[in-house]
Amino acid sequence: MSKILSLLIFLSISLTASAQLHFVAADSIITWDNDIANLRTTALNASQQLRPQQIVANESQLEALQRAWQKEMQHPAVPTSAFSAANRFSLAARLLSLTADARYALEMEQLIYGPLLQEMDNPTLSAEKVTAAQTLLNAVGTMLATRGDTVFVNFYANATAMTPHSQGNFQLDLITGMPFHERVKLRFAKMPIPQGMKITFCLRLPAGEWTDKTLPIYCNGHDTPYRVEKGYAVITNTWRPGFEIYFDFPAPLLEMR
Repeated sequence: MSKILSLLIFLSISLTASAQLHFVAADSIITWDNDIANLRTTALNASQQLRPQQIVANESQLEALQRAWQKEMQHPAVPTSAFSAANRFSLAARLLSLTADARYALEMEQLIYGPLLQEMDNPTLSAEKVTAAQTLLNAVGTMLATRGDTVFVNFYANATAMTPHSQGNFQLDLITGMPFHERVKLRFAKMPIPQGMKITFCLRLPAGEWTDKTLPIYCNGHDTPYRVEKGYAVITNTWRPGFEIYFDFPAPLLEMR
């Protein structure tokens, strides 16, 4: 009986561990916009002393985090205070890592391109601006996440990322006009295996596309079928250097300024 119990506990722990997302570290991601969409540069313009902080959570915290989220959603409007936005961002990111639910990624994106970036226009280096800047810097390290050899793309900005895989890290380029233009492109640049690597991609969809699967997604120019899981378009393929995925969001998030 004790052996069976031990086996059940082991399997439970294994399943929990396999379900959790692991954010790709900010230091593995290079952002390269020349405007406010470059979250790293925008944050460091406020203070060169800032360093990215990794956002982590464990399964034992899930119920408490969900209760905190339910309380937060009693006031669902996007916060106007950078302090409140930073707290909600951290909560959403931890829940995303535990649930792989795109609604939390969508909330994170709205906070980034709402109160957090708006605070960067404040000419005074206040505690609120530093908090917003630190959160933006941390956000770079939540753009991508992995679960085994599955890659989750949570929000879109111009970046180059060294992405973990069981067969070796590969270089993924995100090329986009977001948040000012609709086009999103992912390009596989460098891979340890030139013949290609089997990878499942989960691409966060616009909220209106979570059920009907009408948004066209193209792989190497071909309209590609996908399934939707928790707000992500899921595509599995053997990807080779030079392969591309692209699609268009229905509308930009911000007006050009």
